[in-house]
Amino acid sequence: DAPGRAGGDPLEQAEEPPASERRAARKRGEILAAARRVFTREGYLGTSMDAVAAEAGASKRTVYQYFADKETLFAGVVLETVDRGYEYFKPLNEALARVDGDRLEDALRQHARVALTGIMTPEILRMRRLVIAEAERFPELGRQYYERSWVRTQAVLAESFAALARRGLLALDDAE
Repeated sequence: DAPGRAGGDPLEQAEEPPASERRAARKRGEILAAARRVFTREGYLGTSMDAVAAEAGASKRTVYQYFADKETLFAGVVLETVDRGYEYFKPLNEALARVDGDRLEDALRQHARVALTGIMTPEILRMRRLVIAEAERFPELGRQYYERSWVRTQAVLAESFAALARRGLLALDDAE
């Protein structure tokens, strides 16, 4: 059987998406990256869909094909930035849980340095300031930002600390 037909090999059916879907995902990513630059440079009120389109090297119509309005684009930028940060930190935290006991102190210091470097990058600082500045206008987005960044990352780190405690490498009363 050919891939995609009933009875075909399921592994073959899980091939990469069609070229049109890859192009659409790439274009969406380009628009989000351009919008992140414009929003963090100009602020929410100072950003226009025209400016985002120009920054992305796309037409305004193309931007609207992916994002219904400026509010949706702003939310997309904020949440995509947070999710990228989480995906960066999650394996780092999970690796910490598996560290050898004799390397624990060095691993904790290295983890702290990497985490601090990550949350203090200019892009993340600008985004955090922008979300805080717009929290009154977009309270739900501010809540989602907090939950998907601090709360979620803290939970994964707490899981790592708890795993180290179960292995007898850390003494703690509350992993969080």
